[in-house]
Amino acid sequence: MSNTPNKAPVQHQSNLLGNMLAGAIGACIAEAVTIPIDQAKVRLQLQTGGVTPGVKPYTGMVSTIYRIASEESVGTLYRGLTPGMHRQFANCSVRFGAYEHVRNAIAGPADPITGKQDTSSLRIKVIAAAITGAIAIFFANPFDVAKVRMQAMAREMARSGNKDQKMPSSTAVYKEILRNEGWGGFYRGIQPNIFRNICVNVGEMASYDQFKQLFLTHTAMKDGLPLHFICGFLAGFVATIIGSPADVVKTRLMSSPDSYSGVMNCFSRMVAEEGPTAFYKGFVPNFMRLSLWSITCFIAMEQLKLVFAGKKAVKPE
Repeated sequence: MSNTPNKAPVQHQSNLLGNMLAGAIGACIAEAVTIPIDQAKVRLQLQTGGVTPGVKPYTGMVSTIYRIASEESVGTLYRGLTPGMHRQFANCSVRFGAYEHVRNAIAGPADPITGKQDTSSLRIKVIAAAITGAIAIFFANPFDVAKVRMQAMAREMARSGNKDQKMPSSTAVYKEILRNEGWGGFYRGIQPNIFRNICVNVGEMASYDQFKQLFLTHTAMKDGLPLHFICGFLAGFVATIIGSPADVVKTRLMSSPDSYSGVMNCFSRMVAEEGPTAFYKGFVPNFMRLSLWSITCFIAMEQLKLVFAGKKAVKPE
């Protein structure tokens, strides 16, 4: 009896680093796959209600991606990838990697008879996802600011029509933010970003965990690639519904720091000038990105967790 309670914590801690690495690497793979869609999403979100004379507005995801690639270059679709990868590594190592451990800690001790924890409660999953999401964004926000700035720069360069103008590197963007705005510049939009990261992590991680549990309990599906694909897609949809308003506000604040005095100013002006639908600008590309992102990330993460645990990755049937 004395050995049982002492073994579980050791195993619990030994998996934390592996889970964090799996979450970080899986997120970086997903970021590389989906950043062209993210570029389109940012262009659509940055459009205000008025039409700029001589500038044709973006009208949809596919059209926006095509216009960026044809009018500028394919490489423009990947602007902001480096800080985006930095952001995902910092963000998802915590919000995905630590989620299971926070969830288990909230669930309490294992049943003394079965030796298993009851983690089936959706409430426990939501709380765990909210905690890890809020903590993670403090590490990731500086990279998020740089990524959005680079995407906004690409948009302004396209508007200017100066094809000889070169895009600054991510290092140059970090230095410029620090020089012009100080350390506080890296935390522009932190308030809506905290809220967004909580919403997205509840939508992604908590719902993925819940969907996975429901499918395993009530269907004949096994824990494998098809299940991870379906649950990742559903999690992306939930995350988009919950997180889109905060995502739009965050993008506006980060890309145009001098245009708004704060979160409430940005929120109230968007409602007054553009209407409530402005908070779901870029919804289709945001959903396409988040669903594809979630599918890619969760499949990669599940496989990597097996590898880091010393088990064989699941092969497609």
